[in-house]
Amino acid sequence: MVGSPFINNLNTHKDTVAGITYVVMVTPDDNQATPWQSGFITDPVKGATVYNINIKQLCNIPASEKIGHSDTHMDYRALHVIRWALAHATHRGAQPNCQIEARK
Repeated sequence: MVGSPFINNLNTHKDTVAGITYVVMVTPDDNQATPWQSGFITDPVKGATVYNINIKQLCNIPASEKIGHSDTHMDYRALHVIRWALAHATHRGAQPNCQIEARK
């Protein structure tokens, strides 16, 4: 609960650790995490790499197509971003995308 001793204690710690890559994917259609932008990491420590991704913006998904909180693990475009994150997020200069890469 907001303002509880547990949450207040939790919020005294940083969200990130140096040397780790974090990939956060959110959707404006999320009605579980509100506001939907609250999932973004906004104050990483020096040395942490953070990708805050709005899946609908990155993949040019029309506003009429709803992708809610529980849909992100099933939407094919979100799955492409997850696959990108697992394969490329730690590479220097990596830029997230939702394209399928050809298998080599």
